[in-house]
Amino acid sequence: MKRPLRPYQTTAIDRLRASLRAGHRRPMLMLPTGGGKTMIAAAIVEMARAKGNRIVFAVPALELIDQTVSAFEAEGITDIGVMQAMHPRTDPEAPVQVVSIPTLARRELPDTDIVLVDEAHVLAEVIKRWMKAKPRLIFIGLSATPWTKNLGKHFDDLVIAATIGSLIEQRFLSMYWAFAPKRPDLTGVRVIAGDYDVHDLSVAMNQPHLTDLVVREWVERAKGLPTLCFGVDRAHAQALAAEFKRAGVRTAYVDGDTPRKERDRIKAGFHSGKIEVVCNIGVLTTGIDWDVRCIVLARPTKSDALLAQIVGRALRTAEGKHHALLIDLSGSFEDLGLPEHLGTAELHGTPGREPKAKVRNLPIPCPDCSRLRGQKSRKCGSCGHVYPVPTPADRLKLAEYRLMQSERSPRRRVWTGLLWWADQHRLSRRWALANFHGLFNDWPTGLGDRPAAPDSDVREWIEAERAAWQWQKRKEETAA
Repeated sequence: MKRPLRPYQTTAIDRLRASLRAGHRRPMLMLPTGGGKTMIAAAIVEMARAKGNRIVFAVPALELIDQTVSAFEAEGITDIGVMQAMHPRTDPEAPVQVVSIPTLARRELPDTDIVLVDEAHVLAEVIKRWMKAKPRLIFIGLSATPWTKNLGKHFDDLVIAATIGSLIEQRFLSMYWAFAPKRPDLTGVRVIAGDYDVHDLSVAMNQPHLTDLVVREWVERAKGLPTLCFGVDRAHAQALAAEFKRAGVRTAYVDGDTPRKERDRIKAGFHSGKIEVVCNIGVLTTGIDWDVRCIVLARPTKSDALLAQIVGRALRTAEGKHHALLIDLSGSFEDLGLPEHLGTAELHGTPGREPKAKVRNLPIPCPDCSRLRGQKSRKCGSCGHVYPVPTPADRLKLAEYRLMQSERSPRRRVWTGLLWWADQHRLSRRWALANFHGLFNDWPTGLGDRPAAPDSDVREWIEAERAAWQWQKRKEETAA
């Protein structure tokens, strides 16, 4: 039976239609995991069919073909063909065609009016080639994490259906409790193409004392909760699975080579309670709808998208589920932010648009129970620990940390922002030089002398620096 759309889903479709009416041919629809992306896709297909249009729905993997067909049929769409050799639903005349990206890459591109691309942030080469060959063809991207570098060069508008925060607030996604008991030592781990090098990371994380810590933390905080544990690579995930088994925990292991029947058996055991923990290396980040109550993150990442995809597995609502439990032993939440603060509200690489510097709202672990809290929280929601009011010096340290964690190099932005601030507040160039040197232990050689209004993270740091300076001055005057 066709399900009625939720209010935010109806709004998303209205915004998408407005984008197309405005002349965009490549809109990207952003909706968090668990927000009902398939329902929106089915509504788009239904509207396109009402106008006589043909549609291709592209999914990232063969395993998702039958799942997608079943989901569309549940929404009342039956005129479906599947582009796949020997598939019982093969019907090239059907107006709705479901195809996997690997199959699409091996075949002649089909003739159609609209292409819907699931998990479009992956941006497969065949989709880019198709876009280039058919510049007037409408492509609609669907993604929970459309933050891939240069995605804005291929999609021309970002339509935000909802955010993780708004769906949690409306109870369409589950509340969560996040804990960060310990950060790993990642000294010497290289960063390549924006994320940690897998080999270096595996060496750092696949240590007996760390795998033991993962199991002990799970037993203490989450025993009995259906759990997905994410490791770095096969060796690390297998070591984690072995450690869980040694502790008497009913555990399974899944990777990209796990046969379909074995994966189905593990899923059934997971839902029946015969399996408590499933260790994996990332294959369970997309395309699954398991009833997950806990995530153990033992894989550090610098990627907002990867972290959001992992966490999204646990944020689906379910009967009897009050909140999801997130146990972070990777330091990722402390570096990137809690789920509702991940990502950006723009497509990266949009021609003619300078990317905005992201100001991260980073959480802090409770010193007593390790539960993560927002910057403005004054009391721990788990153990009741009362946090002291931060001093201006504390706020300055936080502002410095946020600035240095920015994805864009801060040196030029800080220097031009300091010059602008000096002009606006009648401060000397020596003031700008002193503050630049105090932050970078270097001089702004080669950065020019043209003032520019500071970005939000630079402004936050300058204001925090001024407040800390005035606070320290008052302390010294009082002491004198």
